[in-house]
Amino acid sequence: MCKSPNCKHKRKDEKKICTVSGCGGSFKVVRGLCNAHWLRWKRGDKAIKPLDPEFESTDGKSCSVGGCRNKVYSKGLCNPHYHRKMRNGSEHDVRQMRHGSIKESRPDLYAQLVNKKNGRLTLGAREMVEWSCDECGKTYRATVYSRTLLGTGHQDCARKHVGEKNKIPAIGESLLDKFPEVAAQMVDADPSKVKPFSRDLYNWKCKGCSRVRRFTPSNFIANKSFYCRKCRPGGHDETGASFVYLMHRPGQIQYGIMNIWTDRLKTHARNGWSLLEKIEVTGQKARSLETKIKQTLRAKGVPTGRKAFRSPFDGSTEAFQEVDLSVRTIRELCDFLGINLDAFLAA
Repeated sequence: MCKSPNCKHKRKDEKKICTVSGCGGSFKVVRGLCNAHWLRWKRGDKAIKPLDPEFESTDGKSCSVGGCRNKVYSKGLCNPHYHRKMRNGSEHDVRQMRHGSIKESRPDLYAQLVNKKNGRLTLGAREMVEWSCDECGKTYRATVYSRTLLGTGHQDCARKHVGEKNKIPAIGESLLDKFPEVAAQMVDADPSKVKPFSRDLYNWKCKGCSRVRRFTPSNFIANKSFYCRKCRPGGHDETGASFVYLMHRPGQIQYGIMNIWTDRLKTHARNGWSLLEKIEVTGQKARSLETKIKQTLRAKGVPTGRKAFRSPFDGSTEAFQEVDLSVRTIRELCDFLGINLDAFLAA
């Protein structure tokens, strides 16, 4: 607390005494006056004056609103006008704003009423009536008070506008700003107006062959699928040359097909696989041979995938245990399964 004698701050433990000479009262002291002298001053006793000069008696004063002769209650207004100002924000035209009819005060909303007889209701009415949306034409129900004074409307249209507004990203937060490489592959959309992790569907073009696919930006960024299935590195394109391979690592053998065998070999080498044999064939024959081997292994009861390995790994569905079948070449595998490799390739 300030220690200056002129400071207006009061200590909590300081006892307030009425400033009227000879009073000495300390009950509800306000502006230097006790409760009794405060009430006398409000009733117009000119001999009593509060400490602050801006507080003047309201005795004999009338409301400042034109035409109103009621006694002043507070802020130069009578009791009704003061509370109307606190409730509506203005002491003027309150009766017109809250109690005028819809037809007279709001002709724009009167045109949206389904039943025109409800136009006689006042703007502050709480009745539930039917309205026609001027945007979509659908009918909805809302109270007169909420529609005229609060400005509410058709909820479905309001949700649509809010959703479209929320789709617009902030400055520097768009897909074009955050992920320009991904934005370059967007088709029929402006990436500067799309959020990076939006869940709306957009068209994207393949980085290899320009095929158009439909994905969400969230999935496109998370999966980094810049290529379609045929062009994706590690995938298989049946239109070009392919390789059928056989790989080995301690206790396990894996077969499969690939387009670029060097990339596939590098990937498997990191996991401990070594190449046993590979043969070059067309893409369609490679796919057919892989499918034939898979079906025959299942028919002969050779376990693969989850049946052969406790934990799945990349290519486990095309792998089997060496104790179940031990081969070192693709021809040995085909002979064991009863597949005529020469006739298959010559077809």
